[in-house]
Amino acid sequence: RLRQPPHRLAGLGGVQGRMLRLVKAEATDAAQAGEAVRRLAQPANAAERVAAIFGTCASPLSLAASQASELAGLPYFELGAINDSITTRGFRYLFRACPRGSDFAALSLRATRWLLPALWQTPLAGLRIAILHEDAPYGQSVAGPQEAGLQGQAGLLGRFGYAPGGQDIPALVQRLRTADAQLLLHAGHASEVMLLFRAMREAGWRPRMVMGAAGGYSLADTAQALGPAFEGVMTVDFPPYAVAGRMGAEARALAEAYRSKYGHDPRSGHSLANNAGARIFFEALHRAGSLDREKIRAAVIGLDLDGQAAPMGWPADFDENGQNLAAQPVLAQWQGGRLVTVFPDTAAVATPLPTL
Repeated sequence: RLRQPPHRLAGLGGVQGRMLRLVKAEATDAAQAGEAVRRLAQPANAAERVAAIFGTCASPLSLAASQASELAGLPYFELGAINDSITTRGFRYLFRACPRGSDFAALSLRATRWLLPALWQTPLAGLRIAILHEDAPYGQSVAGPQEAGLQGQAGLLGRFGYAPGGQDIPALVQRLRTADAQLLLHAGHASEVMLLFRAMREAGWRPRMVMGAAGGYSLADTAQALGPAFEGVMTVDFPPYAVAGRMGAEARALAEAYRSKYGHDPRSGHSLANNAGARIFFEALHRAGSLDREKIRAAVIGLDLDGQAAPMGWPADFDENGQNLAAQPVLAQWQGGRLVTVFPDTAAVATPLPTL
């Protein structure tokens, strides 16, 4: 989270020898996100103009906010929104630290092709797989590559999109039950995850495995609300706090700082990813030696941090579009009420359970 004390994010010296002042803006839809950026870029008092924008987690908000920031000539640092098109629009001052939806899809395909067939002792061609997703930028960015990657390789029952909010989910569950789907790949928000599991309970049916893609699947609140029904569910997402390697060691320290500040455990790995991404961009600002946007761009594009040198072990290697190509998600699973990393082996802290 950016609301951690600035010295935790940028070191005791701040950025370019200055301490940080964070200005907060909130938005719940794309229009509000764009307007919030315009207010920050053109405040009534010119001295209050911000030097850069950090956002936003939600892809529709990021698409709007980053466009407004680009038009204002402000560097925009995306920490958590994953839609691929965010960094394919040719914007010069937009940079993203986190993986893309296609990266999430790629890892889910690796798990589908190799991990689950090994756990189930069933060839990929014998699996009945369904793709369920919110029909909006986030869900589309994951489901599209999943569908393309499974065509002709497995028993793909279909790709089922639904309008945001999930009112169609109960009817889709009946179709999945009739088709006897074994693996359900789902990209949806927390409320839609709740609707899905409620609909499965009412239908008296569950697939052998549900594999989510970020969204509501990594939230402790979702797991607590669904209880034992959520045990064994897998999700592709940013690394959770239970992850191996250097990131895991630093994550424990961050979790303690989080508990001290907020009075409870982190609710997901999003705060971990946001902290790591923010520190990468603060390092770039420090290296730029100036708030000139061209110098900031050069500093970000010039970053080359491997897992040993990067904050939280989160590597950085930005392309000309401002996308961090080194950032990768992991596959995690809810086991005993905790979200633990199970794949790839280099990040795993637990052995994957084969079924729900």
